[in-house]
Amino acid sequence: MRTYLVVIDDTAESEMALRFAARRALKTGGSVEILIVMDRTEFVAWGDIQAEIEDEAREQAETVVARALDMLGEEGQLQSRITVKRGKTATVIREAIAANREIAALVLGAAPGSN
Repeated sequence: MRTYLVVIDDTAESEMALRFAARRALKTGGSVEILIVMDRTEFVAWGDIQAEIEDEAREQAETVVARALDMLGEEGQLQSRITVKRGKTATVIREAIAANREIAALVLGAAPGSN
């Protein structure tokens, strides 16, 4: 199965990338893997707080996914998986691609306009 990897953050560009990946996945019978990368915290004295932050990031990503699928009118017809990882963004992305042989493309958003 063809999988499209999308890295989600709090930008409109990442939501556009998700919509594009969802359209491609729906047309090709594939799936979307959504990756949220959080900065690695050197010291976490409050482990429960870190877990809550990760849960909030996952909930936010689920909201973005639902909104994108709603706009496409395809809710419930796309296979998607959301993963939250900590670390340096480039390293985490490379690890995600290496771990899943079905990833066919990394879909990134671009800022609107000509700049």
